[in-house]
Amino acid sequence: MRPTVAQALAALWLLIAALYTPPAGAETVCLTLDGGENKRIFEVAVGDKLSLMFTHSIFGSQVEEHFRIGATAFQLTELRYTEPRLVEFYGHESARREAGGWVVRPKPILLPSLNLNLSADASMSLHFDRHADSKQLVIQPGSALRLTVATCENSAHG
Repeated sequence: MRPTVAQALAALWLLIAALYTPPAGAETVCLTLDGGENKRIFEVAVGDKLSLMFTHSIFGSQVEEHFRIGATAFQLTELRYTEPRLVEFYGHESARREAGGWVVRPKPILLPSLNLNLSADASMSLHFDRHADSKQLVIQPGSALRLTVATCENSAHG
């Protein structure tokens, strides 16, 4: 029997809590992952990195989106594509070939939230890059999630 989306989200958040603790003394913010009926909040450090890794729905090749967690938003810092046709597809003019892929470092873009919508056959992982050995967290296919960042006092966290 396959787990429900709510069960998968609960398991994901237990894993996140086990893997991640903000460093002592760091300014923290609360990230909220809202999956409709299942909403989870956890603390992270301002300045930490966040990466989304997924397979492109049209071309079937790997894409990575790298963000820095800010006090009120996510800052897009880098895009990585395994194929040059993805660079062209998105209209980037400043891609460079690095480490077997194509890298775009866009002008600073602040995003107050990230919408993570996966089809039933999609795969995506979320990676907190504070430790070299940190793990990737798999987001379940068919999920429709919204990830937001806010001060913990403004969330329902505390």
